[in-house]
Amino acid sequence: MKLYEKKSIKDIISVDGMRIRVYESFVADAERVVVFCNANCATPTFVSKLALYLNERKISVMTFDTRGTNPDELFNIDTVKPSHIARDIISILDNYGIKKATLVGYCSGAENALMVCRDYADYIEQAILVNGAFSLANGPKTNDASVLEEMTRAITESPESAELYFQFFDSGGKDTLANQLTDSGSDYEQAFKPTDLLCYCISPEMLYRYCVTFTSFVDNDVLRWAPLIKSKTVFIASKLDQMAHPEQSKIVASSIADSQYILRETGDHYSLLNSNELYEMIYSQLKHVA
Repeated sequence: MKLYEKKSIKDIISVDGMRIRVYESFVADAERVVVFCNANCATPTFVSKLALYLNERKISVMTFDTRGTNPDELFNIDTVKPSHIARDIISILDNYGIKKATLVGYCSGAENALMVCRDYADYIEQAILVNGAFSLANGPKTNDASVLEEMTRAITESPESAELYFQFFDSGGKDTLANQLTDSGSDYEQAFKPTDLLCYCISPEMLYRYCVTFTSFVDNDVLRWAPLIKSKTVFIASKLDQMAHPEQSKIVASSIADSQYILRETGDHYSLLNSNELYEMIYSQLKHVA
C-alpha cells in the first residue's frame, strides 16, 4: 500500500495558522524516526517505497505536504520561503512529542532540511540529503534546471502565463517524467501505475504556486548560511542526475564542518522512487547514528 493511501493522515496547525498535512508510516518499537522532506511540488508517492523499506527495518517515517500544495488553503506569497517550511517541520515534531529525528531531504526538500539544521539543531540527529537541488548564487546547473528556472521566473512575473505553460503539461508534457524514468532505467512502469500522482501541479493555479515557491528558493543563497550548520550532514548525489547538478551537493558539503559527500556512479534524479541500492545507502547512514 502506498504511503499516501494509508489512513494515517493528520492535519497539524503551524504557528502561523497554516494547515500542514502529515503522512505517517509508524512501526512498533521503532529504533528512530525519519522525517522525509520532499521536493516542494512532489506528493508522498515519492517516498512510499523508501518508507516501506525503512519500516521493515524498524524505522518510522513521516512526510508532509509543503506549503502551497493544498488547493483548499489560501496562498500567501510571503509565507512559502524555506524558513517557513523549516518551522513547519518543527511544528510536526512538537505535535508528536518527538525530541530527536533524522531528516531525509530530497531535491528542494534538501534545502528545507538544511534550514532546520541551521535554526533548530537540537531537534536533529543528522540530515541525509539526496540529490539536493540547492540555491547557489554562482553554482553549476543542469540544462533541465536552467529551463525550469526560466519557466518559474516567467510565471512568477506574469501569473497569467501559467495557463499557457500548463497547456503543455496537460497535452502530454506531464508524461515527460514517466518517459525520463523509463528511459533512465528506474523501472517506473513497474513501480507505479499511470494514475499515481507524483506532482501537485495539476492546474494553472497550482503550477503558479509552485513557481512562486521555487523562486523563493532560487534567491536563497545557501552558502551565505550553510557554514553555520553544526549538525551531522550526509550529501548523496547522483552522477547522472539530470535535474540537480551533483557538484551542488559537493560545494555545499564542503562549507559544513561535519559533513560527508557521496557520489553515486549509477542512478539519476528520480532513483528515490525505486532504487534498493539507494535505500540501502540511506539505511547504512541511519545505522551509524547512535
